[in-house]
Amino acid sequence: MPFVFNLSGLTSASPLWQSLVSPAITFAGTLVVVWLTNRYASKNLRTQRSLDDQRVREQWQDVALREREQRAHDAAEALKERTTQKRRDVCLRAIDALARLQAHMATMATRFEDYDQKPLQDFVAAAAQAEVVVEPTTAVFVRKLASEVGRLNMKLMIQRIPLHKAHTRLQRLRAMDQKIVGMKGAISALENMFNREMISFYEYMFRSMKDLIPARVDALTAVRRDLELSVEDPEVLRAYLEQDYSEMLRLFQETVEKANQG
Repeated sequence: MPFVFNLSGLTSASPLWQSLVSPAITFAGTLVVVWLTNRYASKNLRTQRSLDDQRVREQWQDVALREREQRAHDAAEALKERTTQKRRDVCLRAIDALARLQAHMATMATRFEDYDQKPLQDFVAAAAQAEVVVEPTTAVFVRKLASEVGRLNMKLMIQRIPLHKAHTRLQRLRAMDQKIVGMKGAISALENMFNREMISFYEYMFRSMKDLIPARVDALTAVRRDLELSVEDPEVLRAYLEQDYSEMLRLFQETVEKANQG
């Protein structure tokens, strides 16, 4: 006859029921806790790995971005330095050419041969080069200065004509026979006229160079800003240069007056 397991005798108070069911429940609960713990830990591990990977990627992206920015900054600084150096070289040549031209203009009254235009040509060429490398606003001031210097040179050439004519006539008279009646008086009169023309020329030159000061100051101030150099107050510099030229004119006039008195 078949075996029939009768559970009717297993009650909650039965020691056999407790001995069989309680360990099973405990074991099952332990398995569930372990499974849940492992699952939670695995999920946390995957999440942490994902966060770590994301953090590493962000760090590498940040490093790459900083490197690109640093390379761009270095390239910009190198370009800026090359530009500044080029501007410095070209502008210094223009300033030197202007100083040489002004010194050359001062000799117009004593140069009676064909007037050498090379100093003017050198300055115009240097100013044209400066216009190319400086900032557009600075180029306007440089162009204005070059134009005014060219006009000044032309004005002095015109102012020089009477002086040149007086010198030519004086040389002709001196080459003639000094025994001719009235020759010495004619020479003396022509020498006086020559001296007056010389004085008139230098007074005109000083005043004309003083009129050039505003354009010089504007161009010089703009160039110094482009070269990132310290800039004086334009009004102070203008006042100083005007006073300097006025003083030179005064000293020249005093010298002439004393020479006439002597």
